[in-house]
Amino acid sequence: MTYIPEPQAPFDRRLAPRPLGFHLMLSSATWMGGAAALPSFLVGLPVIHKSLTAEANALRKQALGTNGFLLANAVLATAQQRVSDMTRGLTAYHQHPWRRKAPVRRSLADFGTSRLLGFGGRKPAPGVLAIPSLINPSYILDLEPDRSFMEYLGTRGLRPALLDWGSPGTEECGFTLSDYITERLEPALEAMVTKTGGPVHIVGYCMGGTLALALAQRRPDLIRSLLLLAAPWDFHATSVTLIRALTTMLTGSINNLPPNMPIPIDLLQIFFASLDPTLNDRKFRRFAHMDPASPAAQAFVAIEDWANDGTPLPRAVAEECLYGWYGSNSPALGAWQVAGEVIDAARVTCPTLIVAPRADRIVPPASALALANQIKQADVLRAAHGHVTMLAAPDAKTRLWPGLADWLLAH
Repeated sequence: MTYIPEPQAPFDRRLAPRPLGFHLMLSSATWMGGAAALPSFLVGLPVIHKSLTAEANALRKQALGTNGFLLANAVLATAQQRVSDMTRGLTAYHQHPWRRKAPVRRSLADFGTSRLLGFGGRKPAPGVLAIPSLINPSYILDLEPDRSFMEYLGTRGLRPALLDWGSPGTEECGFTLSDYITERLEPALEAMVTKTGGPVHIVGYCMGGTLALALAQRRPDLIRSLLLLAAPWDFHATSVTLIRALTTMLTGSINNLPPNMPIPIDLLQIFFASLDPTLNDRKFRRFAHMDPASPAAQAFVAIEDWANDGTPLPRAVAEECLYGWYGSNSPALGAWQVAGEVIDAARVTCPTLIVAPRADRIVPPASALALANQIKQADVLRAAHGHVTMLAAPDAKTRLWPGLADWLLAH
């Protein structure tokens, strides 16, 4: 049985439904499952993170000194309250009136289902090619007219363009990471160079930054500088035991899918949510107490709408990221290849800025900062935000973006 993608009907993302089930299921499983696991913990169930063994043993000893019935009731009551608070926050998010005002962007060039979106800018001016992750939509870099990093770069004297990967079509369903780089990224880079008349700056976000680094190694003649925003490189920098357990879990789910079927976004979300199992719960419980009209609440909704949007990931790409990147740590170990060429960060010679947000839970700072040890004379910026808020927080335009634009203009 071969998977054949259905034609993609156009739809208005502003009207896309907001999910309830996935987040509520995860919260219930976390807290109610934790309450149910209390007896096993008390009799010596080992913890996944060996580094927490001493703390777990101390907590177990303290718990054994209390009234077991009262302790079990207290844990269950706390779990039920947290699920209830999570439900209130999730309902408030689901009913929030904010919807993204999606601007119409002109396509400068098309490559299969991918588009190179233009943002104007003065002529002549240095070009900027922005490369987002393959997993989430590209519009995190163009969230709204007043919160668009791409538009901001245009106001600073640059000519930015954003590569929108699009949903995998018949051709893309069979793509590997090498195919995306050689058949989509490199043609987009060449198109930008042609339109701007010279080498361009590359901005890579998250997984897009890892792909951008490979692009910089392969086409150094066409690149002025490389700006990496929370780009993962050392996938075993932290939580190796957890990552291996999650990789094994996801492998079983992928193997049950029809051959060549792209990996659904919901399945990928389970993997990333499991890297920090209580993150969704904490943020939705916090959202329940926000003023819905506040900028912070609207920013929360905007980010969540983006995070819950997305398209499937081609099977071969998902497997390469899962087994090669997360499983074997191939980039950091010098084993990742693109079109038969080993990608070695030390071979990147263009000016490079590595941005590692301090509060990043998706790409731990140590994973991104590993590149600073390999790329000669790379600049490093420790942003105060998290993985997504560095681009979409209400204050990002005044706190982080000016420094990034200044760095690009200086190179």
